[in-house]
Amino acid sequence: MTNLQRWLERSCEAVGLQIDFSFTVTCPDDHEIRSVARIRGVGNVNGMLIVSDYNEISDHLECLRSSGYGFSVLSEPGDNEEFDLESAKEMFCDWGWVDPAASLPRD
Repeated sequence: MTNLQRWLERSCEAVGLQIDFSFTVTCPDDHEIRSVARIRGVGNVNGMLIVSDYNEISDHLECLRSSGYGFSVLSEPGDNEEFDLESAKEMFCDWGWVDPAASLPRD
């Protein structure tokens, strides 16, 4: 498992999202898009694909859209980069996740 996959797994577990590693989408032209991960419940109806290189998907954006996937390009975290759950939550919110804690009434 890569550092990025570990970071995504930890983030998803913390907020209750499901993640599938090395998820593959096959386009109508039989091209296969191999993602680092798919995160369910965000991005689009079939989830958010995480890829490490935009060039891997650039010619197949319509396939992803019509198949119901969002996508995001993320790079490996640096060796000295610390896990930051708040940043992960912000990223998930950008993808359509609603933080249940944010909707609680405040005193």
